[in-house]
Amino acid sequence: MIGSCLLGAAIAVTNFVCTPFGAPELKLLKGEKMTLPEGYQLVWSDDFDGDALDRTKWDGHNFTDGRSIRRNGEEYWNMQMASVKDGNLHIALKYFADGLDGGGAGWYSAGLSTNGRYMPTYGYYEIRAILPDGNGTLPAFWLQSNAMGNVDGSGRDGSEIDIMECASAHKPWPYKPTILNTIHFDGYGDGHQEKSGGFTYIPGNPFKEYHTYGLLWTPTEYVFYTDGIETWRTDFGGVSQNPEYLILSLHAKTDTGHNPNGNLAGWCGHVAADGKMKQPTDFIVDYVRVYQLRES
Repeated sequence: MIGSCLLGAAIAVTNFVCTPFGAPELKLLKGEKMTLPEGYQLVWSDDFDGDALDRTKWDGHNFTDGRSIRRNGEEYWNMQMASVKDGNLHIALKYFADGLDGGGAGWYSAGLSTNGRYMPTYGYYEIRAILPDGNGTLPAFWLQSNAMGNVDGSGRDGSEIDIMECASAHKPWPYKPTILNTIHFDGYGDGHQEKSGGFTYIPGNPFKEYHTYGLLWTPTEYVFYTDGIETWRTDFGGVSQNPEYLILSLHAKTDTGHNPNGNLAGWCGHVAADGKMKQPTDFIVDYVRVYQLRES
């Protein structure tokens, strides 16, 4: 379905200034949709058919199956929170007062990764998804490199590429829902560098409707899209030239948790410490697709 994958050259959007995690000026998603450049073909996909996750494609991100691992002092991740039903992947966020698989009381969710299973270089990456509707939720579709922690002043050896992160529904319209694109490189310590393309909000209700989120990654630039409309293009840090694996994840930001990247709670709020909110709150993914330029 290459024709349905929307991409292309730069389009005109409203100028904006953004200070990540502070008080950003938002831009409305608008513009003309573009089509996939000639020569790209579908090379990898998961449409989440059937009744179970395809474990030849996905593993748990950074933890061992059958265990619950605490993430940044906030939520626990456990593979039981990821399921396939009705042609969709569901990553749930739920509070367990008695814990789950060795974890303590708190919020539980999951992160899925293709690390060691599928790690391409370059291409167009897209998901079609319904986002979780809940204060403090942070769904994400991103790429990661095993060399990202190499601190050398460059992202060419590997970067974290956040194709889509979304603030939750707690803020009044029009400041919701906001989509953020970000590049990170040189690890997560003192050498860490990052740049965000700003906050974009989209018409409609992505907490009830499907929307698409994509990235065109070439040797010279990254171009980000929502519903086929360009939101940001950059070559920050020097574009990654190494294989990157895909990640789908759902975070729960807490009011007491560690926020290594600044005041994230000011952007997406926080989940209730006692679990008293609507749950489960699912990140629902219809498909994940990767297109690459056909070799001549």
